[in-house]
Amino acid sequence: MDATTLQQARPQGAPTSQTASVTTQSSRSNASSTANRQSPKAKRQPLTANRIKQIAGAKLVNPLANITKRYPEEAIAGAFKHFEEIARTLVAQQGDTFSKDERTANLYYFVVAYLHRWTGHFAKATAELRRLGMIQESYIDRPLCIIGDKGVGKTLLMLTASTYAEELALWDRWFISTSAQELLNHFRINSDLDFYTYNAKREQAIQGYTFTSGVNSVCLNDLGIELESKQQHYGTDLRSVVEEFLMARYELYQSKGSMCHVTTNLDLDKLSTEYPPRLVDRLKQYNFIFWRGSSKR
Repeated sequence: MDATTLQQARPQGAPTSQTASVTTQSSRSNASSTANRQSPKAKRQPLTANRIKQIAGAKLVNPLANITKRYPEEAIAGAFKHFEEIARTLVAQQGDTFSKDERTANLYYFVVAYLHRWTGHFAKATAELRRLGMIQESYIDRPLCIIGDKGVGKTLLMLTASTYAEELALWDRWFISTSAQELLNHFRINSDLDFYTYNAKREQAIQGYTFTSGVNSVCLNDLGIELESKQQHYGTDLRSVVEEFLMARYELYQSKGSMCHVTTNLDLDKLSTEYPPRLVDRLKQYNFIFWRGSSKR
């Protein structure tokens, strides 16, 4: 995947083709039991956070087994509301005020549908992002690469997604959040990145976690910050550390399906010129989302 091919991911208005990998499910069962016909209509339960987990999360512990299952509209609406509540809480913890515009709202819609594998809503959300010039193609089983201006909320979006997936037990969509700077600091201390690849020494790295095997998905925030570093660690260029990390994560995606999401301030031109061709070629795995706007900080 050379620079020219990478440029084809840039949105250029609404294309005529439909989303490549999205399949829709339109059947709904209207059958009800005789007992339900005879019994009084049950009072609808309020959509509290716990109720959302019950009707939206518990059924999705294994999303692959339920990929074509249709969920109640009230559960879907409640899921979007709960996602936004998590974002508000994270912003408040930082002492800031939460704000949401049309682009942010549609991105939240897209990510919730993506996390749940709600294919119909994923297709609808993709159409809205395409209308806004934020995406060209989308694939429900590919990782996300969010390219955007500073302060628009890229890191907040992915932190919210990780928290949401954990709360609703969407374990095949849950991921560890880290940053390029944290990655570099970890390498300086440990001289390896095993924790972010095969989760070696996981018990020691994250207090309270008891498992050490398996490979988790991860989100690398602020890709490109390593380009500003001219430091070396025992002869190792820290810029190459990030490149090797991305290569390793690509291999894990191919072999185990474990994703590596990315957020970055770099545009496609920078991505295609600042990184070696072998890495640029592997960027074809991503759903590219372009998030432009003024800083919300």
